[in-house]
Amino acid sequence: MTITLGAHASKFSALLLLVLPIACSESTPWEAPEPGYYDDNNPIEISGVGVRVEGALTGLEIATGSGVIDNDSDQLEYGDENYTLTNLNGGVPAPGDSFIYSDSAGATVQIFPELFAGEYNYVLPVQFSYEVGGVEYATIGFVGIQTETQHVPVSGTAIYTGDAYGAAANISAEFGYENGSSIIFVDFSAGIADVMLNQFTVFVNESVIGDVPFDTIQITSMTVSGNTFTGGQLTTILNGSTVNFTGANTDSDSSGMFFGFDDGSAIPDEVAGVTYAIGGAGGLIFQFIAD
Repeated sequence: MTITLGAHASKFSALLLLVLPIACSESTPWEAPEPGYYDDNNPIEISGVGVRVEGALTGLEIATGSGVIDNDSDQLEYGDENYTLTNLNGGVPAPGDSFIYSDSAGATVQIFPELFAGEYNYVLPVQFSYEVGGVEYATIGFVGIQTETQHVPVSGTAIYTGDAYGAAANISAEFGYENGSSIIFVDFSAGIADVMLNQFTVFVNESVIGDVPFDTIQITSMTVSGNTFTGGQLTTILNGSTVNFTGANTDSDSSGMFFGFDDGSAIPDEVAGVTYAIGGAGGLIFQFIAD
């Protein structure tokens, strides 16, 4: 099914400029779900992962969330370890291609169903924003119907292809990376996932540029644990050679989730995740999604 949860590179850049988580367990026997298991439930339990900005001038971190959406009433409950948005009045339509849920405290969950070119049935891009104790938080990432742990294979491999999007900034410019491609290779036997993001159109001040600081992001040896994959080594690449875009004292992290199930292939149907890096010379935030 297509989940009915429902903007641009400037949103990534704006968050980025504010600041310039074991191998697959075999203890749970693998089993395939009944056909259509992930398609017909309502209300729907949802999960999410994103990069969270905490406050105006502090760091980036990976954040996960969970909640429930009722497609009949358009009501949503969604939160992380800091805050839970409970929407009692249904969704609030917004102009363009986005959709917003809000509550009386001013928190918002904004969905961007048209952000990526591909068609994805179980996961969508999202921005979750709220305030706690006078501190503003904003998380950019994904939310959807996560594959249950017992339905994630413990053997075999899979290749997922899809889309990528993000932003980078250093002392000289803000770069919008749009319309990119993603390849995610998962070795379920070894409990490892590798991610490649490239083929971007890169913008500075809304103009396409050819002289880019890097053209590829590679994340190697992410650890698959149940229905998530995390960690790994992030590398920025230009014309096949490693470049250090973020400089010294770089902090980085990456995380992804499996969503839905492909009955024909007997593997999770889709994957989505986020990565960030920030150091003395610059920072970046990227999203990737694939099926």
